[in-house]
Amino acid sequence: MYNLLQRANAIFAFAMTVTFGVLGAIAIVTPFLPSFPSAQVNVKDIQVISYDYMSQGESEFAFVKINLDADLTSLFNWNTKQLFVSIVAEYETKSHDLNQVVLWDSIIQSKDEAHIKVSDLHNEYNFVDITTSF
Repeated sequence: MYNLLQRANAIFAFAMTVTFGVLGAIAIVTPFLPSFPSAQVNVKDIQVISYDYMSQGESEFAFVKINLDADLTSLFNWNTKQLFVSIVAEYETKSHDLNQVVLWDSIIQSKDEAHIKVSDLHNEYNFVDITTSF
């Protein structure tokens, strides 16, 4: 006869085998699900404002107005709980070849919220360069 510890080990091993089998099937099937998201981002206005920040010299800040039209409903399937969406600005300066700043982000938790259409969207985070000017 098997003792209690051996039986518990056999049940646990079977449960882990089934769990990893299901996870493997999900990993194989998920890349083949169709998705065709579309997004259009238009920059409406950019204002660069410079001012003296704490008497350390002038710094420049940018304020951006954006029109956003995105349809992300095709990304939701049985394996998607939520989407993290962001708008990132990339630009070059004399001292740095690639600069990236997140202007806006959002978490979409349902297929109903996945169609985003916003006009006159302002940047949510400060648009400041690592140097004092753009």
